[in-house]
Amino acid sequence: MNPPSATGKPVAYVVDDEPMLLDLNEAALRAMGFEVRRFRGAELALEEYKKSTPPPAIIVSDYSMHRMTGLELMEACRAIHPAQKFLLVSGTVTSAVFDAALMKPDDFMPKPYSLDALAATVRKLTGS
Repeated sequence: MNPPSATGKPVAYVVDDEPMLLDLNEAALRAMGFEVRRFRGAELALEEYKKSTPPPAIIVSDYSMHRMTGLELMEACRAIHPAQKFLLVSGTVTSAVFDAALMKPDDFMPKPYSLDALAATVRKLTGS
């Protein structure tokens, strides 16, 4: 697991262009003890990621967003920190979208998903 933030909590990024899903995912991750940083676009998350020390313990990102996909965000983040944990979620594509990709997320969840499933997957990926 990555070192904690200044608050002593591990950091999670939540990236989605749907405000309601940002709210739900943020609440679930905060309940798990994460300090959550939320972004309505992948390009915003990437800008923050470039300045982040240490990097977040996990990034939970939607696939389909406006200018940059979640898969492109993952590739850009892993170019900086190759071991970055990444959970890709989507209501518009299946896991087949990254079958031919050189880099794959650590896990994929189709929308809609339960907050219990989100919590279990994040625990599995981060060990928290």
